[in-house]
Amino acid sequence: MVATRAYTKVDKLERKQEILMSAEDLFIKQDGQFPTVSAICTYNSMAKGTVYLYFSNKDEIILALLEKYFNQWLDPKNVNDFDLNIEKVVDSLLGFITRNPYKFRLINTNNFLENNAGSEKVINFYQTVMESVEKLSKYISRNLDQPIEVCQQWLQDCYYYLQGLWKIANPSYQNKVALKTINEGVNFQSLVPEFETEAKRFMTRLWRQMAQS
Repeated sequence: MVATRAYTKVDKLERKQEILMSAEDLFIKQDGQFPTVSAICTYNSMAKGTVYLYFSNKDEIILALLEKYFNQWLDPKNVNDFDLNIEKVVDSLLGFITRNPYKFRLINTNNFLENNAGSEKVINFYQTVMESVEKLSKYISRNLDQPIEVCQQWLQDCYYYLQGLWKIANPSYQNKVALKTINEGVNFQSLVPEFETEAKRFMTRLWRQMAQS
């Protein structure tokens, strides 16, 4: 069905969400390869001109999805608990990743910053992410009786670590084939860490070190 023209603010918001949902669906179906604008249009029976009314290029679509994912991941509602402790915070952050691996895979994709996304949109994106970090940091600070600066630094350090661990724990298909080809008799799987176990260990240990310093 060909998309009809959006006139009202509600219609335009819905159209923008349709574009993002189509991009997200294709990203999942294409195993982590972000779709082109043409592919999104074909998938959603939409003219290219319609997409360009809302996004200047593919990278701006990626930015919009990333902003959505970061807001979901760092939402304090995910860790809303009357008896909050650091283990529950860690479980919440890691639970989002294990339930939504494709979202974290996109979060790990940052080459768009060097491509076509407008500098103003990139700056706005970073500001939004930092606002989400600050909001969650304040929530953790109030409930675990730690300075907000400690909570912010912990979240940032954990994010950097999780990015690296995710890439090691989830090698690309090409790397898996290469490792298997090198020597059939060697169990290279032992070199690939179990993401959730290692992440939980690091995040909990880092919190205790920072909270005691």
